[in-house]
Amino acid sequence: MNPSGIKPPVRWLPLCRKSPHFRSHSRRNRKMIKIALLGDIHGNLPALEAVLNHAKAHGVDNFINVGNSLGFDIFPDETIQRLQIENVVSILGQFDQRVLKAKAKLEKLKKSPAPDQWLFLNWIYNNLSGNSLHYLNSLKRSSLLTIEKKRILLTSQPPKLIKLNPDLPPELATDFAFKAAADIIIFSQQQFPYIKRFNHVRLINTGAVGYAFDTDIWACYTVLKFSMGFIKVYPYRIKYNITQRQTKIWPAGIAKPLSTISCPEITAAAESETAISTERSILSLADKDTKDDSARVDQLLLNCSSCRHQIYHARQVTRLALDLFDQLQPLHKLAKTERRLLQYGSMLHDIGWLNGRNSHHKVAFNIIVNTNTLPFPKRERYIIALLALYHRKITPSAQHMHFASLEPEDRKMVSYLIAILRVADGFDNSHQNLINHLLCDITSQAIKIIYTAKQPAEAECLTVSIKGQFFEEIFGRKLVTEWKTA
Repeated sequence: MNPSGIKPPVRWLPLCRKSPHFRSHSRRNRKMIKIALLGDIHGNLPALEAVLNHAKAHGVDNFINVGNSLGFDIFPDETIQRLQIENVVSILGQFDQRVLKAKAKLEKLKKSPAPDQWLFLNWIYNNLSGNSLHYLNSLKRSSLLTIEKKRILLTSQPPKLIKLNPDLPPELATDFAFKAAADIIIFSQQQFPYIKRFNHVRLINTGAVGYAFDTDIWACYTVLKFSMGFIKVYPYRIKYNITQRQTKIWPAGIAKPLSTISCPEITAAAESETAISTERSILSLADKDTKDDSARVDQLLLNCSSCRHQIYHARQVTRLALDLFDQLQPLHKLAKTERRLLQYGSMLHDIGWLNGRNSHHKVAFNIIVNTNTLPFPKRERYIIALLALYHRKITPSAQHMHFASLEPEDRKMVSYLIAILRVADGFDNSHQNLINHLLCDITSQAIKIIYTAKQPAEAECLTVSIKGQFFEEIFGRKLVTEWKTA
């Protein structure tokens, strides 16, 4: 007999009407059902174990998984087996589907722009047992359940034109739910867990068990509770032993994927004797000598050199960014505190190069926000990470969860810092330290940046003109560059 009372999710059809049986508890004749909602486990077995144990300790014995059981960690088969043992009701995620297709497409994928990633997908496939592969192949990308007379849609593939996020227009959410015939839509997007309600429709983002993009590295899941006709939702953050992820050796010959955010070199740097104490805020450094602060940050960069972090480029960009910040102060009116955020953001903006150039801005963001031993408090660390995230092509938008989560005043401040960093980074596009000095000539219509160099830096100026479009938008003036011989 099935001890949990939940039928394994085998051969479900998308939007099927037949639901599994969920166990309920009776307290003083009150029926109650508690369901743990999981998502984005990404093969992180230690995180999954911690979540399961925490949920059971809080009286939960029903589990739903909304996809991406496989992913960026190296416990693929162990994770799938654990889900089967617990009789977790699951659907297939996008990453899971890519793994199932990897074997057939291996030769073609080896020639793709990211062959390491596809080799990793193939490695995952080869390390899944026949039982696990059969289990995954039995899952569908979406499913419709009925619990306590509520229709619940589990989905990993929302319509392309509708991004399930907290800012989703009510009419779109209601229309989506109407077409899906659902009262509750459950999904996971590796973002901040949240619940949003539009009329009778509830959107629930479970958060990520194994890997998240927000400011907390720990495992996240959500509990859905039905009791006496009421529905309650409880998100949880669970700490777990991250070092357990290192008990299994990484496969030889395969580069770690971009989302492998554990960075011992960064941790070692933050814990070194010359690193700033993790208990101290950047705000408290205002009275410290600038040279002393620079020495501390330089030591941080030196300790990160094994990550292929380009120290000389980082220092050049930092120097140029602070030069621009000081000269543009009459326009942005920011203080020394914000200057220090720009300083650290400039120094760490390319730290994501430890995984190569591709998407290094995203890797840098993940490292900075998730390496709690870095010497910055949470808010400052998040702002510094945003500088790294937006220093390349994409620019901040209210549609981006990470940027939208800031307070309005912080958004304005961060936009100024990002605009300055993008221009400073453009002035060292070749990573050859060609620019000696910058001088800003500010008028009501334009900001002319006169750069001093031995010869015209045409490639740098072209990059500045492209990346400087956001600068023009934020400062409300046309950006012009002019060369002056050194």
